[in-house]
Amino acid sequence: MRTSTTITNIQSTLLKKFIECFLVAFAINDFYQSMVLFPLTVMFGGVNGAILYFRIFGFVLLVAGLLFTILYPISWFRKENTSFINTNKRHVLFQAIIRYWLVLEICNYAFAKILETQFGPDYFRNNSLTKDLSGFDLTWYYFGYSYTLSVIVALMQISGAILLLFRRTVLLGIVILLPIMVNIVLIDVFYGVQTGAIINAVSFTLALLYLLSLFWKGIKALLIKSSTTLSGLSLGKPVKYIFRFIAVGYAFLFIYYFTTTRAPKFLVGKWSIDQLVKNRDTIQATAWLSDSTAWKNIYFEQFSRVTINPNPYVIEPTRALKGVFKYDSSLHDIQLAVNNDTLDFQVNVMDKNHMKWISKNQKDTLQLKLSKIE
Repeated sequence: MRTSTTITNIQSTLLKKFIECFLVAFAINDFYQSMVLFPLTVMFGGVNGAILYFRIFGFVLLVAGLLFTILYPISWFRKENTSFINTNKRHVLFQAIIRYWLVLEICNYAFAKILETQFGPDYFRNNSLTKDLSGFDLTWYYFGYSYTLSVIVALMQISGAILLLFRRTVLLGIVILLPIMVNIVLIDVFYGVQTGAIINAVSFTLALLYLLSLFWKGIKALLIKSSTTLSGLSLGKPVKYIFRFIAVGYAFLFIYYFTTTRAPKFLVGKWSIDQLVKNRDTIQATAWLSDSTAWKNIYFEQFSRVTINPNPYVIEPTRALKGVFKYDSSLHDIQLAVNNDTLDFQVNVMDKNHMKWISKNQKDTLQLKLSKIE
């Protein structure tokens, strides 16, 4: 005699079904676009007859994914209480698709770092001024400076991705990957990295957050649980809160003190030396080419850093003078301590963009006329 078995379903919310279906549809479309269509386009050298069919299929896949995301969760939700659908098996399947997609894509980015197709050398950036670089170029230049750092990040991505392949280690993989992905999202968004990269980073992060939510009950219990290994101080609650306030407040006051040492706002910036007179001789405009004391620019930074540079176009580390300065607004005096030498000048501030300096008590008589550039 044939017996029927009843499927025991663990019901889930419509929202959970919608999120899973959306991530599954996105994963399949993202895989097709980045791991199938893109290499084919590169391989065949752009759009041709064959690639056109693959692109049409990609469009069909996109439409199907949208319909699947909207319609399937509703159908799934309605049939959940019947024996015609096994909710548990669908969650297992969809979550597996999401995990394997994350593994594939994150490993893809990781191997790109190791094989230097990401953060590799770029000769245009290497020969450009920093102020002319975009946020994207600055990001790639910064992370491309250290190959070792790139490899470390890549190995962390690979190890976290591999852990996603095993159900027992999924949570550990999420814990490793999520901080990395959040950091990447913030960099991509605020440094203006390409839109495609932002979409990928955000989608990976959202998928990891969704997988993390599956462990929420256990995480919540762990986070609010009192520690059994840390002993409490035998102090009253008011005293404890005072020390807690001091721990944070002192750090703020410590840094706030240094903000009071900032240079005057009008002084901070790049100043061009329009005229330099040494011992009554006016230094020629081209003298800086051979004479490192024929200064052309002075850079005043926050917190008393100063650089005096003979080259009017770029900083030359071997010829520039670096040090600190001290400005006394009451005495109209500025003192520069650069390269084990001290220069003292009387300052005549004509307006916020023009100054005149006259040296005080030095071997050479110096007079400078300065104009603020930026």
